[in-house]
Amino acid sequence: MPPVGSIKEYYDAVMTNLYADGATSGPGDGLSEVASESAAGPSALTHQTRRAYNGVRQRILDGALEPGEPISQVRLAAELAVSRTPLREALRLLENEGLVESDYNRRVRAKPLTMPDLETLTAMRLLAEPFGVQLTVPMLDAANLAEIGAAMNELHERAAGDRDPATIAPLHRRFHFALFAGVEGRLRRHMENLWDHAERYRHIYLKAAADREALLVLTKREHELIVAAADARDGQLCARRVAEHIAR
Repeated sequence: MPPVGSIKEYYDAVMTNLYADGATSGPGDGLSEVASESAAGPSALTHQTRRAYNGVRQRILDGALEPGEPISQVRLAAELAVSRTPLREALRLLENEGLVESDYNRRVRAKPLTMPDLETLTAMRLLAEPFGVQLTVPMLDAANLAEIGAAMNELHERAAGDRDPATIAPLHRRFHFALFAGVEGRLRRHMENLWDHAERYRHIYLKAAADREALLVLTKREHELIVAAADARDGQLCARRVAEHIAR
């Protein structure tokens, strides 16, 4: 991807496509052939390496390991009850994923947060996530819609009284992932990965917000508009509202 000059350029491009007449797509447009390709990942790892990968990754995503914080392999190995070899393999995978970095002395740290990285993540999400929503929403049944509504309600009930990212993030994830759950395989994993990486920035954003309550009210209203479009099974409108939500 070229350097991001402005998130607005990507947002405008996405919105132009979503507003275009006949811009809807369906699951029979060749997506299944592309999405069904499998990719090697943590599921193919040994039990200890998978446990180390999941444990360190979650600590980075929820902020327990802060951006730029050096990672003590001795401490993490003890906390996760794994040996150093699977932990090193997990850190190598996380470096490939862009969540950790190492210097010339092989010291490892959680990757710092930067504005260029945030802009790139946002642009990539704008290009992928509304598309996944647009494909999924027309296929949702009553049970799917009830689950999405319940996920949203639980998220905002919990967020009103709990500031712990480790509690809120899984609920937020559950809500958004349900909106593009109809996309299979590679594309869905790509969108999930982008969403997870963006979660690190959301934690910082919430901590720094001057008026957290006003932000929660705004977020809830945006979620309600997304759910209303999903309830109407209007994939194009729902995708447009998700794009607006991402870009805000």
